[in-house]
Amino acid sequence: ASGSLVFKDNAASLFGISSDLLIKHDGSDSIIHQDGTGDLRLRSDNSLEFNTNGTANAIWCDSGAAVKLYFNNSLKVQTTNIGISVTGSVIASSNVQIGDSDEFIAGDGNDLKLYHNSTDSYITNATGDLWIQADGDDLLMRASDDITLYTQTSNQAIVCEGNGAVRLFHNNSEMFYTSASGCHVGRPSAAAHLHFLDGGIARFGSSNDLEIYHNAT
Repeated sequence: ASGSLVFKDNAASLFGISSDLLIKHDGSDSIIHQDGTGDLRLRSDNSLEFNTNGTANAIWCDSGAAVKLYFNNSLKVQTTNIGISVTGSVIASSNVQIGDSDEFIAGDGNDLKLYHNSTDSYITNATGDLWIQADGDDLLMRASDDITLYTQTSNQAIVCEGNGAVRLFHNNSEMFYTSASGCHVGRPSAAAHLHFLDGGIARFGSSNDLEIYHNAT
């Protein structure tokens, strides 16, 4: 009377000459089983939806647009025309590979970007300050060549040369650098001042045997 076709538990609908596709309920679970030629394809002229409990979204495939993944009916990952968009944190237990010039982007305004342009690696921050922080353990920053830190005006601030000097800058002018013989004020081509404020002391000797200072008077 209802127009339904009813199969008892473990009675299956079989499709294909070799029974390649099986659909049944085994008394506990419902099973769609492809065990033959070709793939199992689900098609829809509109969106395709997978949900749990009848109401909670799990996977949603928009027609001609995003594929969306949910946790407890809360959207967490969706594809976009340039990659993927993530809502929440990303926790990786293995390597995550991004191609040359493709960017890892964070912030509602695309504020933070990490990328490699096939030659150099970049971390760029467009809003506020850039904080690099280690909590509890050491923070290791390594490069096969130099490490260079810039300010928002693209001026050099710190340059760590591979197997060489560390250089400190003021307004893009080098003011301090290290060498194999010690530390130097200024740069090789220009002199600079080492300035101690009143009461500041320059000490020499393992036991501070020599002191040079000005006491404001």
